[in-house]
Amino acid sequence: MIPLLLALVLAAAAAVAEPPVALEPPAATLPPAVGVERVLLPELQEHTLPGGALLWEVPQPGGSLVAVELLLTLPSALVTPELGQALKLLPAVIDAGAHGAPRGGLDPQLEPLGASVLLAPLHTGLRLRLLAPPDRLDQALDIVARALAAPACEPRAFQRLEASSRRAQERARYSASGAMARVEFEALYSSTHPIAPPPFVPRVDAAGLLVVHRLLLEQGGAVVVLVGPVDVQTRGSLERALPFLAAPPAENTLPPARQDPVRAPVRLLKDEGARQVRLTVTWPVPGELSWAEAQLVADVLGGGATARLDRRLREELGLVYEARARLVRRPGHALLRVSTRVDGRRAAEAVEALQAELAAMVSLDAAELQRARATRLFAVARRLDGAEGGAGMLGDLAALGLSPAGQQRELDALATFDLPAVQSAAATLLDPAAATWVILGDPDDLAALQRLSGLRPACETTRELGPACP
Repeated sequence: MIPLLLALVLAAAAAVAEPPVALEPPAATLPPAVGVERVLLPELQEHTLPGGALLWEVPQPGGSLVAVELLLTLPSALVTPELGQALKLLPAVIDAGAHGAPRGGLDPQLEPLGASVLLAPLHTGLRLRLLAPPDRLDQALDIVARALAAPACEPRAFQRLEASSRRAQERARYSASGAMARVEFEALYSSTHPIAPPPFVPRVDAAGLLVVHRLLLEQGGAVVVLVGPVDVQTRGSLERALPFLAAPPAENTLPPARQDPVRAPVRLLKDEGARQVRLTVTWPVPGELSWAEAQLVADVLGGGATARLDRRLREELGLVYEARARLVRRPGHALLRVSTRVDGRRAAEAVEALQAELAAMVSLDAAELQRARATRLFAVARRLDGAEGGAGMLGDLAALGLSPAGQQRELDALATFDLPAVQSAAATLLDPAAATWVILGDPDDLAALQRLSGLRPACETTRELGPACP
């Protein structure tokens, strides 16, 4: 369990604190849907636990497992980059410090019950997912609740966890993807943003981590999602196990990305000896656009093998293996990110083709819009199949500070948006002046790219140095 948790910690650091579970499953992995015209989120009942925590309960009779999602978060105003570093380590320490486990950790205690648990960091707290048979949920909740309320990681074990995590984060930080993420973050957010990557990976001591844990329990709050064959007795188990969880924070959004054109719209990272050129193009999603509009633009542009970027850059020109457009949602705002890799000798050709496809998005046709819409609705519907998927999607909404009712309106809108509306959204979102390009490759390939393309970097740095732009 511990290696898995460390991997989650490191992935969160390398990706500059992306949500651990994506609300939108990748449409590229799914076939186009047939006959999916509307997706309904599960009907839920709202309750309040004794300490004030919000409970979303979805009865689904007949299942073999109950899924519990717990989102424990601080008000975003309390979050700093330093506190965020401790939050990244906290899930692994809670797991490793589980009380009295013969081999350490929660899984050895839960396995005899047929249960399992996953913990992961959030931008402003932590997330826990528990799966258990209905008749063993009471025991499983007791085990998890005791570890959550009072982690007791042995000092040497803590030192090993912290040192291993820090070393791995340093490696991830200076990887190609990590360096690009840091440069992108610098372009889109201020250096004082709550989830800004620190200039180095700081140490976290045990005393400081316990302070953060107490802060999370005393000033944070929780949303709990309960899905499966549940009843009043099941809710009673939650009330007995988690009386210490308070109401979720009233304000949990993060400051948005800059909406004005960035001062350095093209940023080059020199990586001596790199065999490929990697590039990302990222836009802040304007506040006037809905999730449904932005998601349809992303799916038409780069949602899978039948989307525009793959058809042109892969199938027709043979430039890339794949090119993807992904909507990245954070509490209170979103980004649209296009990413791909290309042989350095053909980088200029790929950039020219990508720019042409972006410009042509205002003329998308009805057939590709319908294909993207159907595939997205099918992806959401498939994820909702079963207790774990339903709890996971509702947990994603809670992590983003969204309501199920609001997301249902967005899903309904996605099914009804017409062609002119999506064309208008594409023109608004894919504004060239608002785009941030981050390109990493061998210095010779980057020099050739500058000579042959219209891109003119406002900033150059190396993968090792990372952000160094005005």
